[in-house]
Amino acid sequence: GGPIGDAVAYRLNVSGNRAGGWISPDGDFRNLGPDWCESKVPGAKALIEKYGLALPGSVEVNNLSEAKRLLNWEPKVGFVEFLEKFVSAETSRKVWDLPVATDEERNKVALWNRTGFHVASQTITEAFERQVERTPDATAVVFEGVSLTYAEFDSRANGLARQLIAMGVGPESLVGLSIRRSLDLMVGLYAIAKAGGAWVPVDPDHPAERTAYILESAQPTCVVTTARDDVDLPSGTRVIEIDTLDYGQLDSRPIVNADRLSPLHFSNTAYVIYTSGSTGRPKGVAVTHAAINNQLQWMNAEYELSASDIYLQKTATTFDVSLWGFFMPLQVGATLVVATPDGHRDPIYVANKIAELGVTITDFVPSMLTLFTANAPAGSCDSLRHVFVIGEALPPETSSAFRELCGAGLHNLYGPTEAAVSVTYYEAVATDTTSVPIGMP
Repeated sequence: GGPIGDAVAYRLNVSGNRAGGWISPDGDFRNLGPDWCESKVPGAKALIEKYGLALPGSVEVNNLSEAKRLLNWEPKVGFVEFLEKFVSAETSRKVWDLPVATDEERNKVALWNRTGFHVASQTITEAFERQVERTPDATAVVFEGVSLTYAEFDSRANGLARQLIAMGVGPESLVGLSIRRSLDLMVGLYAIAKAGGAWVPVDPDHPAERTAYILESAQPTCVVTTARDDVDLPSGTRVIEIDTLDYGQLDSRPIVNADRLSPLHFSNTAYVIYTSGSTGRPKGVAVTHAAINNQLQWMNAEYELSASDIYLQKTATTFDVSLWGFFMPLQVGATLVVATPDGHRDPIYVANKIAELGVTITDFVPSMLTLFTANAPAGSCDSLRHVFVIGEALPPETSSAFRELCGAGLHNLYGPTEAAVSVTYYEAVATDTTSVPIGMP
């Protein structure tokens, strides 16, 4: 792209000192004195506007108060001061050589970007495996009244992982995962990761055409599913129905690199999620162990998850937000409660499950949180201490209604699939009456 306009025309009258001139696309100044007239600069463009866009004509600024009103953004006042200070006096300098940002602005940007956080170099299941050694008898996963301890869950995942390795699954292998929410879903997910493969979530309830497209695109080594779910898969698809396995007959020893087809590194792909395809056909987004591990470790540290927490997981595997529930609690010794396949659509079911099991953490998309706050019985959410919202804009009315329902922290996060779930965070407060920010990195 070339220059936005032929020139930047400016006219200042600040503190009684008038100045006028233009800045060429090459960055050169030409001062035209206090009697400057726009006709002296044919074709000039004014960039001093709300978003710095090129518009015909010029802009006259008589004082800094008027500049604030015109620019409607506090930091941009510094640009007016920049013109006042430099344009009239230093005509030999280029625009891009001048320090446009003030010291205060530079310090603020440095503070905003002070986001360094030590992250252990590990795969997505290594923190879980260390937790198994620490608390083998603690409850790891609960689904519809059936629970597995850390040792029991790890044993099943190891046994299935060895089956997958025997089928040719290893680092950088893609494996379809098409199971409705259940204990089997959790075992399948962890087994794929332990084998070194990257899971590709396929919603069992999606149209057969979408499923066929994803599998044709991904070309997975196999698809992990269940006979119970009876998923409509293309003919010829290589499948393993894990609800038909006898885990007691499988080798459940811990998986190490010597067992895998090749060593697994944190730089390997952990999963591939196909986006919604709102701007075309769905496209697969590959995320490494290092990237998602960075997210999980930061979340656990920022929100101080511990062994006393109970996380209600109710997000579909086809959304990367589901990884919070699938992995965060099991890295710190907490308990994961898996909602029934359709439970996430029923606010009363969710409220009852929270009250029944003493759930402390869960997540919502804002539209479902709106429905939840309108229907959840008073007192049903007293055990909650953190609720994460992501995926849509959070209405301030929903934030206010949630605060009336319970005293848990409400955290608004934002991030694209490519960035491993979230990149900004913000805790909603009572003063968010017109909008709820997405926060800072």
